[in-house]
Amino acid sequence: MKLKIKISFWICSFCLISCNLLGQNLSLNELLNLRKMSFEDANQYLGNRNWAFIALDEPVFGVKQISWAYGKNEDVAISWLSIYTNFNMDKLIRYQTQNVKTINNLKRKLKESGFKNKETNFTENQVQSLYYNNSYELKLLSEPTEYDNTTKYIIEINRKPRKPSLSEIKKAEEKRRLDSIEWARRNSSN
Repeated sequence: MKLKIKISFWICSFCLISCNLLGQNLSLNELLNLRKMSFEDANQYLGNRNWAFIALDEPVFGVKQISWAYGKNEDVAISWLSIYTNFNMDKLIRYQTQNVKTINNLKRKLKESGFKNKETNFTENQVQSLYYNNSYELKLLSEPTEYDNTTKYIIEINRKPRKPSLSEIKKAEEKRRLDSIEWARRNSSN
């Protein structure tokens, strides 16, 4: 009987620890879905995964930020997540973790999801890789932490910058031409 209780205890403990650790790991699909969620829905989703709401910052230059932390103790956390939105309601996701397994899974998913590595830059303390697919731009940074000998990984996901079409370029050029003619007319009569 005691053996069954001990085994049950260890199984329950393992399950609780596993579930707790899985809460911090956000997959590529989850990060992309968080970009589409309202702040309220994102907060609910992350709260269900044991992420703690940290702050909703007042807009600065039209950009609002909301942040969460996982496993926060004082100013240190296992993982951080921030969603930034501008006046156009375009969102940038910034996810920071030290979990190498999460990053390796994310890199594998990038290839499977059609992301292509555009460039990788190396500096003294940082590796920065830029990935694109048809819709998104993803930046992956690796750099040492300030407080110990580990590496932190920062993932930023934003909408891919859209190139204007040829007709949009022609319309903009025509508008500039007409504006400069109008400006010249107004100033020549003075």
